[in-house]
Amino acid sequence: MAVHRLCHANPSIAALPHVVLTLDAYLDSTTTWTFPDACRFGSVRLLDRIAARINTNGEDAVKAELERDFQLSMAEAMQLGHVEVVQWLIRRFPEGQVTTNAVAAAAKNGHLKVLQWLFNHHDYVYWGGDEMYFAVANNHLEVAKFLHKYTAPPPDDMFLIDEAARHGDIDMMQWLHSERGDQLTYEGVMRAVNHGYVDAVKWMRDNYPDSVVTKDLRMDQAASNGHLEMIKWLHEEHAWCTMQAMNYAASNGHLEVVKFLHENRKEGCNTDAMDRAAASGHLNIVEWLHVNRSEGCTTYAMDSAAKNGYVDIVKWLHYNRSEGCSTNAMDEAAAAGRLELVQWLHSRYTVGCSRAAMTDAISNGHLEVARWLRQTFPDQRLVQAAPAPKQPPGRPSRCLQPLVCVLTAVRSSSPSVAALPHVLASISSYLDYSPHFSIPNACSRVVKRAKLHLLQRIWSSQCALERFNQPQAAVDDLLYRQWAFARGTANAAARGDLRVIKWLCEVYYPQGRVTDAVVKAARAGHVHVLQWLYDHHPKVFWGANEMRVAAQFNHVAVVKWLHAHTAPPFVGMNAIELAAKNGNLQLVKWLHKERGQWSGYGAGEAAAHGHLDVFKYMIKGHSVLRESTLNEAAANGHLEAVKKLARRQPTLVTTRTTTIAAENGQLQVCKWLHGKKFDGKFALWTTAAMDKAATNGHLEMVKWLHQNRFLESWKACTREAMDGAARNGHMQVLLWLHKHRHEGCTVRAMDGAAANGHLKIVQWLHENRSEGCTQEAMNAAAGNDHLAILRWLHFKRREGCGTIAMDEAAVGGHLQVVRWLHTQRKDGCTSNAMDNAAANGHLEVVKWLQSHREEGCTVQAMDRAAAGGHLETIKWLQVNRLEGCTTDAVDNAAAGGWLETVRWLHENRIEGCTTRAMDEAAGGGHFEVILFLFANRNEGCTWRAAENATRSGHLEILQWLHVHFPDKFDRNRVIAAADRDDFYMMEWLHSLGIWHTA
Repeated sequence: MAVHRLCHANPSIAALPHVVLTLDAYLDSTTTWTFPDACRFGSVRLLDRIAARINTNGEDAVKAELERDFQLSMAEAMQLGHVEVVQWLIRRFPEGQVTTNAVAAAAKNGHLKVLQWLFNHHDYVYWGGDEMYFAVANNHLEVAKFLHKYTAPPPDDMFLIDEAARHGDIDMMQWLHSERGDQLTYEGVMRAVNHGYVDAVKWMRDNYPDSVVTKDLRMDQAASNGHLEMIKWLHEEHAWCTMQAMNYAASNGHLEVVKFLHENRKEGCNTDAMDRAAASGHLNIVEWLHVNRSEGCTTYAMDSAAKNGYVDIVKWLHYNRSEGCSTNAMDEAAAAGRLELVQWLHSRYTVGCSRAAMTDAISNGHLEVARWLRQTFPDQRLVQAAPAPKQPPGRPSRCLQPLVCVLTAVRSSSPSVAALPHVLASISSYLDYSPHFSIPNACSRVVKRAKLHLLQRIWSSQCALERFNQPQAAVDDLLYRQWAFARGTANAAARGDLRVIKWLCEVYYPQGRVTDAVVKAARAGHVHVLQWLYDHHPKVFWGANEMRVAAQFNHVAVVKWLHAHTAPPFVGMNAIELAAKNGNLQLVKWLHKERGQWSGYGAGEAAAHGHLDVFKYMIKGHSVLRESTLNEAAANGHLEAVKKLARRQPTLVTTRTTTIAAENGQLQVCKWLHGKKFDGKFALWTTAAMDKAATNGHLEMVKWLHQNRFLESWKACTREAMDGAARNGHMQVLLWLHKHRHEGCTVRAMDGAAANGHLKIVQWLHENRSEGCTQEAMNAAAGNDHLAILRWLHFKRREGCGTIAMDEAAVGGHLQVVRWLHTQRKDGCTSNAMDNAAANGHLEVVKWLQSHREEGCTVQAMDRAAAGGHLETIKWLQVNRLEGCTTDAVDNAAAGGWLETVRWLHENRIEGCTTRAMDEAAGGGHFEVILFLFANRNEGCTWRAAENATRSGHLEILQWLHVHFPDKFDRNRVIAAADRDDFYMMEWLHSLGIWHTA
């Protein structure tokens, strides 16, 4: 098809049949396809094309490969129900053996016609596997009848009625009971009970009157699911429940169930009922429980209601209950941006909030809340984290010189084609990979001397787009080019690649302004880059950050050059503090003498890292040091620094000092602290010292603490010591604690060892300790791909695992573990398995789950796959699953800068996106994604886009937003989000005249 289109556009080529054939052979992608690939599309024509080039009369190895291909092809065709493809395969391979897996796949998907045709026309089919199970589990009654009548499946599993009960499929249950005599299990009955299938449960009672499993029914889960009719019937049948029945019903808003249980049962409830009802927003249930029950609630009720924005419940609890709330209430309300609720809580409760309130408010973009918190609680500190931008791919190329690979391939295979320049150009354009690059990410690669072809191709392609496509607005082009130029020069400067920098400044965008490049060059010590920019490029933004990073990485020559040539402004003492931290006394003296910098904090940093010569030079008599200074020195084992700091300021010595020294195995520091008085008090030790020393494997420290601090004490350590040692694989520490200490361990010891792959420790604990483990051992081992431990626990322990085991194994892409759990365990998994596997791009795991499990997935699979840019996974889900996605898919892809994913979702899905797409793309610095959304979508953005771009330092994107969405440009929010150390950003804000309005 590609060849026909190419030739149609070039009639001169179409007139040369040998050229067309050569192109066709060269570009034919089916030459690498196999029969299974074709079977996925259900195309007999494609199968014929592949078969035409395969020799079926070859050696034994070739025949074995064809047999394997047949089995894989048959499995694909039967799973998808392609009868014509199945028939073609049997004609092609008349003696091919159809495996039980293929038969089961057809049964699972209800493809009765495929099964019937195989039974009537092929003798080499392995019946009697799991096909009956899959037919019943997926409600395919006609398939089950066919299998039972014609294939005589073995009666190995006589409990298939459980699977029918799970769906309340009475027709299936009746058939299984009458034709197969299937037996009920308690699990099957409870599946029907929990899902509210009253008629199905009654049918089971009537048809299995003597079965024990129908006489011990529990109604907790049915109550949780709100199945009132089931509850009433169970009550009449004298079924039992616990107080969780009312708790769960209240939590899920089933008031009529709550009332029925209250009036007819004696189990009652506890505080969880009102707590959970409040958390879920069910005010009517909260009120009813308050009036009719006496259990009340806890502070969790108001905390969770505030978290979830149920203001009416918060106020009702305040006026009608006395439990109040904790700091969690204001913390969670602040995190959600509910300023009025935060203010309301503050005016009525004195518990206040924690640091998390302000941190989460800022992280979630709620600056009005953060501003109010800062005014009300001035002692709170702000923590901000700017996301690291990823670079989107570049634009497609046009009208360029042929690729070297095309020239080589065509000249060697067909000189007649090589003689036609327009053919070479067409093939080259078709195969050109440069559209997958942009100027910034091309500049981040090592470009060999005089090898600038990639950059030139990308630049030429952009010029071609401007000539042949609809041009962008002038402002878009200039801002985009400045964005690409700034990042390209920064990436090249980080590598000291002056040749690329010259090309960018002289060819790509001579008017561009160099910004981050000087910081990157200073960080890497590339004075020659700084010198060239200073001498040859008129637009370089020299700030203060370049001197700071040069000092941080000990580039003295760069610091001196910057001072001599750019005169960085005095905006703080960061440079001398970083030099002091590195112990660079020469640089500290120079900064003090030449630039007048000084810092008491810098003196503390020098001491904390053991640089006493710097400390002595910088310390002043009035300097007050921080406790963290001494603690860091103790953690790093700088004994002389610890002595000097402790004698100078004894109040710095706390239990944190002794604990952190022991935690890091600094024995000499601990010995010096032992028995000494500081500020009139002996240094204090807690159980955390030995706990942390053991956790980190410091055996000598553990022995010393035991002998010198806690020999006679029953509070030397806690069970965390042995738990931590086991978790981190420290066998010698574990053996010593077992022999010399009495605290023992908990189930967390074996759980942690299993999670981290320490099989020998798991075995030792099993043989020498009695605590055992929990299901978390197998669950975590599965999630971390420790198959050997998983097998050992399976055969040696009885705790087993839960569905989380396979779920977590799928998250990590551990297909071998997933397969093992499927064959050896019956716990199964949930839809989280496929969702999480898709989210992490583990397509093979997703495919396997589709073929072998029935839990499926949710819209989260495609939504989260988009967040990771896993386009192949998304395409597979589109073809093979029906769940689809939500607007989160494009939003997530845009946030991650995955332009190709955004484009594909826009063209192939109908859900679209929300304003979050552009908001998040702005914060991530994904300019090309923003331009695509602006050109192809109409959702636009909100004020968060400008705020996100400001916070992350993406000035060109901020400028673009200022031009195109001026009504969304909230000046106060932008100023609040601006980093005061981002001088380039601050200069532009000042030029707008908005800085002084803050």
